[in-house]
Amino acid sequence: MNYAMENKIWRVGGPLFAYFGIRILVETLFYVVIMFTQVKNLDVSAAFSGLDFIDRYAHLVMEYTTLMSLVTMVISIPVFYKLMKKDYDYPVTLRKREHVFMLDKYFKSINYKELILPLALGIVATVGVSRIILMLPFDNIIGSYSQIKEGYQVGSIWMQFLTLGILAPVTEELLFRGLVYKRLKTYYDWITAAYISGIIFGVAHLNLVQGIYGFIMGIVFSFIYEKYKNIVAPIIMHMAANIVVVLSIVNPISQIIDERWYLRIPVGIGFSVLFAIILIKIYKTKKAYE
Repeated sequence: MNYAMENKIWRVGGPLFAYFGIRILVETLFYVVIMFTQVKNLDVSAAFSGLDFIDRYAHLVMEYTTLMSLVTMVISIPVFYKLMKKDYDYPVTLRKREHVFMLDKYFKSINYKELILPLALGIVATVGVSRIILMLPFDNIIGSYSQIKEGYQVGSIWMQFLTLGILAPVTEELLFRGLVYKRLKTYYDWITAAYISGIIFGVAHLNLVQGIYGFIMGIVFSFIYEKYKNIVAPIIMHMAANIVVVLSIVNPISQIIDERWYLRIPVGIGFSVLFAIILIKIYKTKKAYE
């Protein structure tokens, strides 16, 4: 492997290695703390006679899933933002196709009306596209989406809202669009970069259900980033999508729809069509300004 290829892999993959490194360290710390502070309350003798000890310990770990994610994201966000600021000083010859911006500068001139369409796109994506994917028999083939979902549902609704609805979109957009996608654009055209970053975004979810949805949404997030020329637009879209997911957990209407296939199919298809319409609208609207 030549130096240029190694440099490319490290430059694009470096932020990913940093994120998973932070995640592993945080999870390891939590596991150790749980082991030494909580296990003493369990029936240790059961460990030698059955699976009760293991099951109860696993439940304790699951209770901290959302908190572990929150701590990981709180640490990751300033790291990724600093890396993005560092990219601003990257040699111009290597970022000739990059859209360089800084968040602190962007907020001074943001037109919030332009963010209505990305916000709406995030909402209909969750109600439509994700519902279609969840109807397909993909769970537990590679990873388990239902198990991951169960882990996040253990926490309070406010913890889920803060972690999944606010911090996760900021963290993932800074990482996958602000760093991975933007750095890929220094080597490829934006469409190729969007597909590659979409694949990486899907694989990073570690299960087939979210992987497929993540791949599709990863490409769309990159498209939104490309069209709006700022990271705030995909963050808003991502927040809208995740908040709808959190609210659907306590929304009885959503639960009724999911339990009845004759409601789930038309709702999924209808909102997926609306998703496509809004996407086309964004393409045409933003193209007029290019």
